[in-house]
Amino acid sequence: MITKKSISLYFLSRISVYFSGIFLLINTFLNGKVDVLLLTVVFLIVSIFLLELILLSMNITLVSFFFVALFCIGFYLKLGLIFYDPNIFGYSGFTTLGNFSFQFNDFLNLYLVIIISTLGILCGIRLALIGVSKECNLRTFKYFEKDQIKKNYTIFLILIWFICSLGLMSFMDYFKIGIHGLSNQTEFPKFIAGFLNFLRGFYVFSIGFCIYDILIKNCSKSLKLFFFIIFLSLVAIAATKFTLNRSAALFPIIPFLILLMCDNKNSFSKINFKINLKTFFYSFLFLIFISLASEFANQKRALLYSNLIVDLNFYNFLYSFIEFVVTRLEGIRELMLVVDYPNKGIESYIEVMLGIFSPADELYNFSLEGTAFGVTVGLQGQSFLSGSYFLSFVHSFIFFFILTKIEIFFKLRGLFVFSIYISFLLVSLVWMNVDLYNVIRIFFILFLINFTVIFIRKLFVITRLSK
Repeated sequence: MITKKSISLYFLSRISVYFSGIFLLINTFLNGKVDVLLLTVVFLIVSIFLLELILLSMNITLVSFFFVALFCIGFYLKLGLIFYDPNIFGYSGFTTLGNFSFQFNDFLNLYLVIIISTLGILCGIRLALIGVSKECNLRTFKYFEKDQIKKNYTIFLILIWFICSLGLMSFMDYFKIGIHGLSNQTEFPKFIAGFLNFLRGFYVFSIGFCIYDILIKNCSKSLKLFFFIIFLSLVAIAATKFTLNRSAALFPIIPFLILLMCDNKNSFSKINFKINLKTFFYSFLFLIFISLASEFANQKRALLYSNLIVDLNFYNFLYSFIEFVVTRLEGIRELMLVVDYPNKGIESYIEVMLGIFSPADELYNFSLEGTAFGVTVGLQGQSFLSGSYFLSFVHSFIFFFILTKIEIFFKLRGLFVFSIYISFLLVSLVWMNVDLYNVIRIFFILFLINFTVIFIRKLFVITRLSK
């Protein structure tokens, strides 16, 4: 829980759940009707109970932690802000709430979907962990044991990875492929352009994490420093020059922050996550790095999209980044639109799963023609386009069962930091809403990653020093 020098991530997560829930309750009390307030109290009691059960698994799978974090921001905090001011995020385009009436029946539908979906997620995570919990804890604990490796070639592999990654990014930049928000200027078949995007945004950094897990984790401090300089340079270059996607600066940083919280010294065969002054210090530095990279990317996007020169705001860049996360993160707003959508049914659900449903046209009432922006409906919105509570449960259950199994698969193979990355990335993608076409891409990239890991281990790892 709390010691003189640290606080557990589990305890901090619980505090965040209750704090965000109280924030929603206060704003509902001040701005909502009595019947809606009573309904919200029931919703909070049931949902917090489910979140508590989900958090019990976070020392085994971080899918639990990431889901709870997204839930608190996407539902509790955002709904509290909407009660405070329905137009706080805007009133048109992707910030609209549509014709949501803020009446009891609408909120009843809204809360039922969230509760049923969360129950499906809890069942999916728990089922995925049956029979693997002890082994997963033991393998994670043994992650910090040393392997004997061919150290002479480690720097060479890092440089090869860095050069090949820059080469791929430069190739895509030369043909103007995959710039966030802009259509590709060179015509490639859709599956090739999409595959290249996944290679650059998914495969490249995944291999970086795998190199750390296999070769760097037990190396000297100087080699670790060299790796982190190369890694952070690649993140900065990707976010500010090639992708112009602000999330490209966020996703690769989180796994190393989680790694800093790992404590295996005071427990047997178990990893605990604790936050201390060192973690806070590095978190602050990383947050500055992410926010600055995001601000530079935003500046270049403004120039490309609208030919506008936007000055860098060095004083408000942290606030700007946090505002961006809260505003853009999917959750209650998207579900409000879906609850109000008159054409819910199996046909709409099939369309969104196949990637042919257009939220911009159907829900937000604005056109994305001429751009490459995507508009999402969120996990719960995607499932409830079916109009079925049962499908909302099954949809959430299946996706989080698979996500947990993917994390466990790589964790059991000694890829601890990569398993954090893959969990954070895939939970975020599923939270946005992911169609079957992208699911196929993801599994193909995971196959490539696993094949590459086997190849690296064959070449560089000799034996484990301790059994």
